[in-house]
Amino acid sequence: MGYLMNGTLLSYDDGRKSHDQIRALGVQEFIKVLKKYKDYVIPEHELKWGDEVEAHMIRNIDGKWKITPIFETLPINEIEPTLEHTKVMPEAGSWMIEFTPKDPFPLWVSPKEYLKHYKIRKAEIEEKVIGKEYRLLLLSMVPNLGVGDYFMKKPNIHQDMDPEEREKFYAQSLEERNELTRSVYFDDDLLLSLPRYYWIAFNILQRRRRKQEYKVPVYMDINTERNYDKNEPFKNFVHLDAIVWGCGNTCYQQTFSTKDFDTARHLHDQFVVLVPFALCWTAASPIAKGKLTQYDLRWPYACGVLDDRTIEESDPTSSKYVPKPRFCSVSFYTSNRQICKTKYNDLKYPIHQGAIQMAQQLAKEEGFEIDDKLLPHIGYIFSRDPMFVFKDMCKDMPPTSTCHLDNIQSCVWTSVRLKPPPSLDSSISWRVEFRPCDQNLTAEENVATAVLVQMFAQLVTYEKTKLNFYIPISLVDENISRAVKKDAITSQKFWWRKNIIDTAGYSKDEYIELSLEEWLIGNKDFPGFYHLYSEFIDELISSNPDKAEFYRAFREECFRATEIILQRAQGKRMTTAALIRKFVTEHSAYEKNSVVNEVVMADLQEFLIQASHTDILE
Repeated sequence: MGYLMNGTLLSYDDGRKSHDQIRALGVQEFIKVLKKYKDYVIPEHELKWGDEVEAHMIRNIDGKWKITPIFETLPINEIEPTLEHTKVMPEAGSWMIEFTPKDPFPLWVSPKEYLKHYKIRKAEIEEKVIGKEYRLLLLSMVPNLGVGDYFMKKPNIHQDMDPEEREKFYAQSLEERNELTRSVYFDDDLLLSLPRYYWIAFNILQRRRRKQEYKVPVYMDINTERNYDKNEPFKNFVHLDAIVWGCGNTCYQQTFSTKDFDTARHLHDQFVVLVPFALCWTAASPIAKGKLTQYDLRWPYACGVLDDRTIEESDPTSSKYVPKPRFCSVSFYTSNRQICKTKYNDLKYPIHQGAIQMAQQLAKEEGFEIDDKLLPHIGYIFSRDPMFVFKDMCKDMPPTSTCHLDNIQSCVWTSVRLKPPPSLDSSISWRVEFRPCDQNLTAEENVATAVLVQMFAQLVTYEKTKLNFYIPISLVDENISRAVKKDAITSQKFWWRKNIIDTAGYSKDEYIELSLEEWLIGNKDFPGFYHLYSEFIDELISSNPDKAEFYRAFREECFRATEIILQRAQGKRMTTAALIRKFVTEHSAYEKNSVVNEVVMADLQEFLIQASHTDILE
């Protein structure tokens, strides 16, 4: 969920005078963390990982399960201590919930055990937290968000108002009532369950100095041109005007602890290159505001509506141009290993020179130097304004606190996050968070994603493998632009490094284009991820013959668990996005105009809810 402390929050305009002070305190905290933990090492057997699962709560209405707003406040704080396996918290929308494991998993937890634990946690929430009236829907998008009355019914929540005032309030247009977003499609009241997102919505609007206005290209069907939705202000586009089409969709994240800072930086960089592949195999969001779009993922929607740049910062011809929004792909590799060449950071991205100079000076005063490859990362993180400013937050903070660093870093929503220890008295190591994946319908599909990411982390952090997956950052961005497209998993190829065995960074840089299937099982130019992982397990068996049976069984389980992804890459199994498109376009009531009308939407919801609780995805 991210950072939020107690206190009186200030608006962006009221808090601007404190931004430089918060940024300076954040840099100071980062240097303190770096000094204490730059050489910190934890034993291999203590390495852990965990997931963060976001879900939509659906309600039983007249015997049917429907995606619909929930205005009741769930008693999460009272219930959570009674849960055996799960930590649970509210999310951006009042219909959303987030859960994580109470204790992280060992790095070598088996896929079977992980799947079992995943299902136990989901069942525990449905039984003890949300009750029989609700269920969890594991799906990235809400197809009817901002459509009809599903998310615009007048809620019975402004009871503190004088009846006459309340009547006047609801007599206003939705845009007039929405002080946070000024959305004409979505009721702000549905964001009020969590102060964090209230203030993100409000402060993004204040910083931009204008409403969100993101245009998603619609999927062009045979009748779209002449029979498109007349309420859309832009022809052949879906207009999204609030952050809810970013934070109101769900994702599936994994975080890995690492033995030291050097390993964390290396894993961060290798994860950056993996992101586009994970995007296309988890694709689950082909609908925005009730229309089929040209995208299969929530990623471009989130990038568009969580954009806090001003007009000048969005203008490529301006001296103040910022190429990417706050929610975006990683712009800098961070590793100081020889294989990470400076030229791979080939994007001209503005960084905060003041933060860099301050970090260098503070480090010098503490008796160490910051290497040149970490400095751009520091400058990038602190180039963003704080999203949260509390009254008097710069006073009387505990000496072990890193709240100012967390305040800034937790609101820089990149595809991969390098996470420092959470405080100056923590025993937790450096961690890396893998953040791009869409949430899929079933536990088995989501577990397949987590297991493949787990396998990748094991492979690239093993010292003897000496693998080098670096490609220029610009090619990563090109890969992402391909990955979000309709049916990218089978229609697109992605840049990848050809010469992957490189211990010193001296080999020639050669890049090839691979489909996801080729990336998994190989071709004449690349042996394939499965082959590399199998060789890695063979190496472990050779080094640890007493654990041979364990490693062989683990490898077999991993290959079996991730077969879903391979089948998708081979076109033998649909992605969730493709499944949704197929249902809509083959529905008898669909008018082939890209609009998911009320009849189709009702049947689609029922289908998705059934699919999430059965195995009809075969």
